[in-house]
Amino acid sequence: MTELYRRSAGKMISGIRETAEKLARDHAAVEPSIEKVLLFDSENEIRLIEVDPLLDPSAEGHLLPMRFDADPEGGVYFPSSIALIRPDEVERIQPPLSWGNWNDGQVIWERKV
Repeated sequence: MTELYRRSAGKMISGIRETAEKLARDHAAVEPSIEKVLLFDSENEIRLIEVDPLLDPSAEGHLLPMRFDADPEGGVYFPSSIALIRPDEVERIQPPLSWGNWNDGQVIWERKV
C-alpha cells in the first residue's frame, strides 16, 4: 500500500494507514458491536469498511460510503469514506465499485473475543 504523507509547519504528519488505524480504534471504542475494520488502498483518501452485526440489513444491495472532509484540528489530514456492512452481507454485497473487491481490503482492526 502506498503511504501518503503531508507536511505541516515543516514536520511530518500522519500517513493514511496510521490515520485509518486511529479512526478504526476510535470508532470501535464508541461502537462496541464493530467486529472488524478493513482499509482499501487509495493514495488520496481513507477508505474504510466497518463490519457490524447490529446494523440494519442493506436495503440498496450495494455499499454506499459516507464521505467526510479532512479534519486537521482533529488529527485527520485526509478525506475519508466509510461504508458499513453486516457480516452476513459480505459474501453477497461488494465494496464500492472503485475500491476493488474484498481481497483488496486489509484488516486494520479486529475485536478480540
